[in-house]
Amino acid sequence: MKQSSKEIQKMFMSMPISETMKNYIRHTGWQFTDSHIATLLYNFPFPYFVTRELLEAIHDNTEDETLKKQLEQRFEVDDLKLEWLKQSMKNTVFTVKSFDLSEMGTFDDYDSAMESVKDFNDEFSIEKTQVLSEGAEPSVQGHSFPLRNMDAENQTDFWDFDSAPETLGAIYFNEEKLIHRFWTITSDNEYIRKVDNLDSSRFENAFVPLPNPFEKGDKVQRLSTGETVVINTSKEQFNDTIARAEKNAAYDYNDTYISFKYNDGEGEKDDLACLFELERV
Repeated sequence: MKQSSKEIQKMFMSMPISETMKNYIRHTGWQFTDSHIATLLYNFPFPYFVTRELLEAIHDNTEDETLKKQLEQRFEVDDLKLEWLKQSMKNTVFTVKSFDLSEMGTFDDYDSAMESVKDFNDEFSIEKTQVLSEGAEPSVQGHSFPLRNMDAENQTDFWDFDSAPETLGAIYFNEEKLIHRFWTITSDNEYIRKVDNLDSSRFENAFVPLPNPFEKGDKVQRLSTGETVVINTSKEQFNDTIARAEKNAAYDYNDTYISFKYNDGEGEKDDLACLFELERV
């Protein structure tokens, strides 16, 4: 396993991730490849414009040609999706919503929607929807949902729906009008589907071996929410998952998450979190 370049490792360790994890990585001398770091950054809940900038920096510095090609594909597909979201289509409209989801206006084209918020200094979104009233022919007649299937090509099957979706996608902006995140319905474009597949050989989905500084029962704080939770996965269980994953392509990035318990006022519940968003209390 070729370790990450110094530039990319330094960039990763400067990110606003858990200090507990940073210290443990330094303490153990844990090594990541460039591809590992790309996977971690892609899946960490950074705003899209931050993630894109970081991944472009990895692309420009890595010597891993497979990773470089996959990053180029990801950038191209993201750009295609955003272009499609902004494109006017028959019987589609663009609805501007504030952070609390209050509608601020509906427009026939994306540029007019953006013009309407030029003086707005808070978070907002633009949804692309199609008119499904009687007599209106939808531009998108059906849609599908990707499912992980190890026996399928690219480890991905698609669950197809015949009904026309009302909402085709949305772009969410921060107060500076930078893209925080976006989503679209699953495309029927074969190239986009190929890149968006759930195959663990792609950097977006790959399993990444991680060091785990936490014991079952430790109290930690989630950086994403600020809530205090209790670790519910033992080191033995976590290390067993790591060992099995390194021999089995059925494991992907989601298997690196760790279980925790919390109380939402209605009783104790379980959930999962990335180690890099957990800070020891």
